[in-house]
Amino acid sequence: MQDMNRRRFLAVAGAAAAVPALGSGVASASADTLRAATVRVVVTEQKITMTPSRVPAGLVRFEVSTPDAASIAPGIFRLRGSAGIDKFLEYYVAANSRDLPTKQWATGMIDKEAEFLGGAAVTNVSPMVVTAFLRPGRHYVFNYNAALTPYLRDSILPLEVGPRYGLSWPPAVDDVIVMRNNAYEMPSRIRGRSTFLVHNATGQVNEVMFLGLTPDATADDVRAFWAAVLAGKKPPKVVVTSLPEGLAPLSAGGTGIVTTALPPGKYMVTTFMYDRNTWLKGIFQDFWKIVTVC
Repeated sequence: MQDMNRRRFLAVAGAAAAVPALGSGVASASADTLRAATVRVVVTEQKITMTPSRVPAGLVRFEVSTPDAASIAPGIFRLRGSAGIDKFLEYYVAANSRDLPTKQWATGMIDKEAEFLGGAAVTNVSPMVVTAFLRPGRHYVFNYNAALTPYLRDSILPLEVGPRYGLSWPPAVDDVIVMRNNAYEMPSRIRGRSTFLVHNATGQVNEVMFLGLTPDATADDVRAFWAAVLAGKKPPKVVVTSLPEGLAPLSAGGTGIVTTALPPGKYMVTTFMYDRNTWLKGIFQDFWKIVTVC
């Protein structure tokens, strides 16, 4: 994406996020209502805590952290189909089945029943801040990694949104990441503390995950590493140095904002979402980009 196109995209997207067609439900503008509501999410492998549990509709800022060393991914979604949350969780557990037809059917039901609005994969090294535009209604914050654990019910919380809108400005954005055609359109050099506007143009649910790499890692090294992992073999060279951190899944056509706090170094940007055609995870089919964080 050329610089002019990037700046135009930033301007248009920022304006669209800041001034939605809200109608009569808009709260009166003031210094307070121009600030996005903030939700603080602390997540462990066993549970989620979140404050507050109700926010105005519109732009909502999520400050996400964990005391755990493991990568934990609390995502944000709302139900849009006929299934309630209990049925959705049944689908989500079934989507983790090793039986491919079961996985395909359940994943299709998840895609149909929910709109995924981002969220964050975090470790105790790098907390994340994500901003999402939320319409009135009940949303959920869910640790996706808890699907096959005894902690499933303690790992999801409702977030009541609205009914009134708060008028707020989006955060200043440093650059854009567009997911399109199994590629990440983004700069090759980024700052560790950056705010990205992310758009999912892949036609299916996808995400933006950062994994640290060794300083000498090449594209061929990365490709060989993940080919060995897929084959269940020992990689010829270990090149991955950190757990996934980044923006949790967005539905097709979705846009979110993520603020990173990454240490300097070499990273790969990738997705662990299953390709809905090949049923391989994106990371196994060259859906990644190597970037330098400075």
